Amino acid sequence: MTQRQYDIIMKQAQINYPDECGGFLGGRDGVILGILPTPNLNLGDRRKSFGLMGEDIERALLFFEKNQLE
Repeated sequence: MTQRQYDIIMKQAQINYPDECGGFLGGRDGVILGILPTPNLNLGDRRKSFGLMGEDIERALLFFEKNQLE
């Protein structure tokens, strides 16, 4: 993981604190090459769990496929 990728993840965590946050990591050969932060769409207690929509998964899969990432 590069410093820039780490910074993106940490910024998302800090912005969303104390709520849960998440996203997708894509790469190739064990190297992270793409990060897609995703908003927490949990309708319940966002401090205890993370929720996302099927559209988030589809967007990530399309991005990874387009960029030949796993």
